[in-house]
Amino acid sequence: MPLEYLSEVKELVRTKISLAIENKNLIEESMRYSALSNSKMIRAGLIFASSELNTHLTKNSTITLASSVELMHTYSLIHDDLPAMDNDGMRRGQPSNHVKFNEASAILAGDALQALAFETIASSKGITDAHKVEAVKMLAVACGHQGMVLGQQYDLDAEKNESLDIELIHSLKTAKLIEVALTMPYL
Repeated sequence: MPLEYLSEVKELVRTKISLAIENKNLIEESMRYSALSNSKMIRAGLIFASSELNTHLTKNSTITLASSVELMHTYSLIHDDLPAMDNDGMRRGQPSNHVKFNEASAILAGDALQALAFETIASSKGITDAHKVEAVKMLAVACGHQGMVLGQQYDLDAEKNESLDIELIHSLKTAKLIEVALTMPYL
C-alpha cells in the first residue's frame, strides 16, 4: 500500500477519532494517548482499499468503519502490553499506556476504546441499520472469545510451553482483525 495512500487514511481516521474522544478526564486522556499515537493504520488502509470496490459505501461510512477497526486494534494493543499479558514497556516508540498512566487506567482506557469501536459503527448516519448490525457482529466475532481474545490466551499459554502453534496464535490474534478490515465494507 503506497505511503501517500496510508497518509491520507491516517489523517482522516485520526481526525474522526480525535473528534470522538474528548480530553476531559484521565480515561479520555489515556484513550487519546494510545488511539492518536503514531501508527501505520494498515487495517484502516485495508478498509479504504476494500471499500473502493463497494459503490454503496460513502467516504464518511468508510472512515467510520476504518476508525472502529483502529479503535478495536488500539484496545487490543493496550491490553496486550499490560504486565499480566506481554508486559511491554514501549509501544509505537513511546511508553505503553500502563507505563504512561497506570495499569488500572490502561485497562479502563482499553475497555472504553472497545466500546467506542462499536458505538462508532452504531451511531453512523451513513450506514444502513442492516450493515451496522452485521459490521458490529463481524467485529465482535473477530475480537471475541473465538478470535483475538482466544489468540491472546494461546499466546499466554505458549509462554508456558502449553501451546506452541504459532500459526494458530497469529491467525486468531492478528489475522481475524485484518480479515474484518477486508470484508466489512462489503456487507
